[in-house]
Amino acid sequence: MNRDFRLASLCVAWMGCWIAQPVAAACGVEGESVAVTAVDERGELSLSDGRLVKLAGIDIPPPAGERAVLARAARDALSQWLAGHTVAMRPVLPSPDRWNRIVAHVFAPADFSVTDAGPPASAAEVLVDAGLARVVPMAETRDCDQPWLLTETTARRDALGLWTDPYYAIIEATDSVHLAERAGAFVLVEGKVLRIGHGRARTFVDFGKSRDSFTVTISKRNKDAVEAGGLSLDGLVGTRLRVRGILDTRFGPRIEITEPHAIERL
Repeated sequence: MNRDFRLASLCVAWMGCWIAQPVAAACGVEGESVAVTAVDERGELSLSDGRLVKLAGIDIPPPAGERAVLARAARDALSQWLAGHTVAMRPVLPSPDRWNRIVAHVFAPADFSVTDAGPPASAAEVLVDAGLARVVPMAETRDCDQPWLLTETTARRDALGLWTDPYYAIIEATDSVHLAERAGAFVLVEGKVLRIGHGRARTFVDFGKSRDSFTVTISKRNKDAVEAGGLSLDGLVGTRLRVRGILDTRFGPRIEITEPHAIERL
């Protein structure tokens, strides 16, 4: 494990890098008290009653392959902090996902050894803060996405954790080679909007002039939700944006946007 990964893990373990108060206020911490017994290699929490919890709204590096060291850092950080303690869990979905995991916000005191340790911290944001996870906007986490994105920006600026790995580098919208290499992956892409087009069922935000250029698509049913975040799609021409999502290359590189915080004006 390199120096950045060790520092990120220690930062979480010793509770030295908290920005939890605004997140707790935005997301709320009301929820069920549950006992964490272990944290697995995917950063999922095992509870004393046998349930498994996936932290909502973030993407943790996979436990196998070249990113395994990052996954271990995330697991170790969570385990040192949460294992053997009672935390607050608030599910964001009405039922477990297809892997029978509870997708939830998890909050815990920054330091379990202190009686009054201040407001509880978001486990998801702690990983983002240490550079051990990326933000994945979803409808159920909209109240948390904005502060988490600011946290992620700081971690990326400081080159913490996964942000030292070229695999996680933000891809330029005109970089067709790297876009082709990342088909089917969750990516961050930045570029200047050249054209806005409206079809019968969706809006197209084009970052190039050819059919092979990178495009963001927003379906008609999601357009109002995306614009509710403060972006007027028709006013984006000439604007530089950062977008995130699963990259689909079947009809040219594109990302389908469903959430307002998946688009950031730069």
